[in-house]
Amino acid sequence: MLTILSRPHDKDMLVRRPAGRGYAPARDEASQTAVQMHTLPARGSDREAALSRFVSELCQKDEQLLHRRLGGQDARHGDVGP
Repeated sequence: MLTILSRPHDKDMLVRRPAGRGYAPARDEASQTAVQMHTLPARGSDREAALSRFVSELCQKDEQLLHRRLGGQDARHGDVGP
């Protein structure tokens, strides 16, 4: 069992609990999904095309959510559009 758990631990997917007894997820589900969404476009040769395809295939509800979140992020970082 230790070998099976050591691989996800080496990939920072698991952390050892205090006193070295057992493992726990390193991130919650939403955080882990976000990490995967961030790293996947970088694997291909054309990041822009991958992101464009992803956005073009979003359902309307997800597209609206993404627009709201991006608008809020721009405001927090002080970015001003053209």
